[in-house]
Amino acid sequence: PAGDLVMGHEFCCEVVETGPGVTNLSVGDVIVSMPIVFDASGIHPIGFSNLYPGGYAEYMALNELLAIKVPAGLPHEMAAMTEPLAVGVHAVAKSGIAPGDAAIVIGLGPVGLACIAAMKMLGIGPIVGADFSPARRALAEQLGCDEVVDPNEETAIRAWRRVDGTKPLVVFEAVGVPGMIEHTMRMAPKNSRILIVGACMQEDHVHPMLGISKELSLQFVLGYTPEEFAGSLDAIATERVDLSPLLTGRSTTSPIPRCTPRSSSSRDTSGAPVSYSGVVTDTFPRQHARTQRFTLGEPRNVTVSPDGERVVFLRSAGGSDPVNALWVFDVESGTERLVADPRALLADDADATADLPAAER
Repeated sequence: PAGDLVMGHEFCCEVVETGPGVTNLSVGDVIVSMPIVFDASGIHPIGFSNLYPGGYAEYMALNELLAIKVPAGLPHEMAAMTEPLAVGVHAVAKSGIAPGDAAIVIGLGPVGLACIAAMKMLGIGPIVGADFSPARRALAEQLGCDEVVDPNEETAIRAWRRVDGTKPLVVFEAVGVPGMIEHTMRMAPKNSRILIVGACMQEDHVHPMLGISKELSLQFVLGYTPEEFAGSLDAIATERVDLSPLLTGRSTTSPIPRCTPRSSSSRDTSGAPVSYSGVVTDTFPRQHARTQRFTLGEPRNVTVSPDGERVVFLRSAGGSDPVNALWVFDVESGTERLVADPRALLADDADATADLPAAER
């Protein structure tokens, strides 16, 4: 959006007022809703709209048709997990995976973790998860992932061969940066299914002959259906899935609207001017945070540390390299450094990257 916005598309809220003709909801009801509002002018995405504020606002305008009452007794913070779980439920449904199949999940952010949770509800296994972050690997284990690996130490495909290597394989690419689809195709065995659930916002390239020679099936997925959203709330309420490990912290509303590091300028590795200001982040641990105002060559998916001292972003290492890597910019010193290259997820000899320090993790 060109103007200001209030983020937050995963939420649980209380009805404080109803409009004319509303019959299914009453003041005082606790609800969740698909993050969409429709009016006479069209459809608007909640949390990414200049007209309709998201869950970090004091008040929201929602459509009765898309709202669902939260079952009595379900903690509000657990109900708010309905939306991210629905993303995983939809991806798993589109994959066609079934008991007797195995899975690899590349990237253990909220989307990858939701896929694991959805597969465990179906009895899928073994599931191998790969991520650089020890914290995310620990979360995957708590959700029931059968094997988790640090790509610096063992690639996901090697781990799958070690623990199984025989069942039909479905690979969930949940990283969402340029180059990952190509690398996933390279590592996948013949006849594998690949689910592209990571939301890459940039142009990407693949070699079709990779898929042709291996007879791979690629499926792109987005969002969920109303039925999957409602089913996700029911799964949480009836304790068919336990997402409490994903609630890693709580915050008051006061620091949420804007987190602005001190103004700083520098130059990136190519010599281009760098400036950081007005970084707006979604505090729910989404795979990538978004920003309104940020300039640094062609960076993508920017977030800022709670103390405002570090800016973390994705950007190519430079030149003609199409793959975005993870960088950290130190606001105080005006310096940046490369901390992780996603290709190490699939490289057999990954040794060039390091985990984020604990303060940045």
